[in-house]
Amino acid sequence: MNFKDYYVILDVPEQADTKTIRKAYRQLALETHPDVSISESAHEKFIELNEAYTVLKDPFRRKKYDELLGSRRNPDLIQVYPPSYPKWESKVRKAAARGRKKGEKYAKESDRKFEVRMFWWVLEIMGELAMRVLFWLVESILHSISS
Repeated sequence: MNFKDYYVILDVPEQADTKTIRKAYRQLALETHPDVSISESAHEKFIELNEAYTVLKDPFRRKKYDELLGSRRNPDLIQVYPPSYPKWESKVRKAAARGRKKGEKYAKESDRKFEVRMFWWVLEIMGELAMRVLFWLVESILHSISS
C-alpha cells in the first residue's frame, strides 16, 4: 500500500485549519470532477481528493493521520501504543464481543417472532385478496344475471 500525503493532494500546509482545507477541497473538486474535467485520470484524482478531504476534515482522523505522518517522517517517534488509543479501548472491544454473543442468542428468538408475524401478515393479505376476488365474482355473476 502506498502512503499518500493528503496535505500535498489538497495543496494545503499541515497547520491549515478546517476552513482552509474545505476551501481547497471545493476548489480542487470543481477542477477535477469527472463531469467537468476532460482528463482521462479525472475520476481517480477525484476519488483521491475525496479520500484526502474525508481524513483531514475529521479532527480524530486527522490526528491519527498526523501521528502516522510524523512516524513516517521520523521513525524514532513510533510508539507501541499511540496516544490516540485510550487504555479502555480493549475493554470496550471485549464488551462488544460479549454483546455480539448475547445478541446472536436473542436474534434467533426475534427471527422466529419475525417469521411468525410475516406468516400472519401474508395470510391476512391472501385472505383480503381472496375476499376481493370472491366479491368480484359475485358482482360479475349478479351483473350477468340482471342483464
